[in-house]
Amino acid sequence: MKLFVVVIMLMGLAVGCSGNSNKAEATPAEISSAASSAAPAPTPNAALGPKEIAFALALQGKRWKRTEFADEMDGHKSVSFSIYAIDYVASQPSEVPPRLSVTCRNSATHPYFEPGSLNDGSVRLRFDDGPVLKQNWHRSGDFWFPNSAESSAISKGLANAKKAKREYSPIGKATQVVTFNMADYRETVLTDPLCHK
Repeated sequence: MKLFVVVIMLMGLAVGCSGNSNKAEATPAEISSAASSAAPAPTPNAALGPKEIAFALALQGKRWKRTEFADEMDGHKSVSFSIYAIDYVASQPSEVPPRLSVTCRNSATHPYFEPGSLNDGSVRLRFDDGPVLKQNWHRSGDFWFPNSAESSAISKGLANAKKAKREYSPIGKATQVVTFNMADYRETVLTDPLCHK
């Protein structure tokens, strides 16, 4: 009888510890932390909402995240697509990898980069095994933009590449090279109605 009571108590303890019906939805910071860890990030599960899934897939370099905007004055719509570096090594657990974004305005694509604080705008880019492009981007707020000729070269490179590498110099750190997977770029950005009217 004592053995039976001990078994029942252990089963009750196991059930109580294994189930948690009050699980909180994962926050973007938690998704970011999981995506930047050494182990491969898991595919987002059904418990996450559509925005969290889109963010997690962009962090993993699997899919471009789409965000639509409307001008407050005239209602004109524009769209931005973003994807994050797949090989970035974070120095802090909460650090989000550098992001490559493309904004579509007036049927044209405009790439920009959000790497954090940089020494300057000197960058080098490479699409797949193509030639290295040396560019000098300018800063606007927290973002770095190429000039119009450089922007055109990047847009062409993004449209044809499977991967893009970017070299840059963050403040207080060694020069870094990060890789962006082009993933579904052709299927999403290049076919979006707001990018090509």
